[in-house]
Amino acid sequence: MLVHNKGNYIRHFGSIVLVPGANEVDNALKAEFEKQASVKLNKHLIDTGEIVIPDKKGSAGGVDSIVNLAANDAIKLAMDTFDKELLERFLTDEKEAKSRVSVVKAIEEQLESQFNPDEDSIVNPNE
Repeated sequence: MLVHNKGNYIRHFGSIVLVPGANEVDNALKAEFEKQASVKLNKHLIDTGEIVIPDKKGSAGGVDSIVNLAANDAIKLAMDTFDKELLERFLTDEKEAKSRVSVVKAIEEQLESQFNPDEDSIVNPNE
């Protein structure tokens, strides 16, 4: 299940750690996540939109892949993801399933900007 932490802080839902950006919650931990979501602080984070459980219309329990999201939601999630493996999985899933050009481009741009930045944007702390 995908979970989007839109805040600037790491959040703990029991043993589940949600870093800022996209997070993948293993299906084995789904019940724990749902239990922890009812805790007052966590419920507040969900109600205020800091923690978002992307959902395709009419389904319960969230989505497991970016391809199940509307293009705009998929792009927003990709642009807020900093986990290289997760971004690469998003790219593979998207290319295999729908290959929405705008979503593929957003994922590729995020990968490029985070993991292969141009030399002018790299700060050398020794200088």
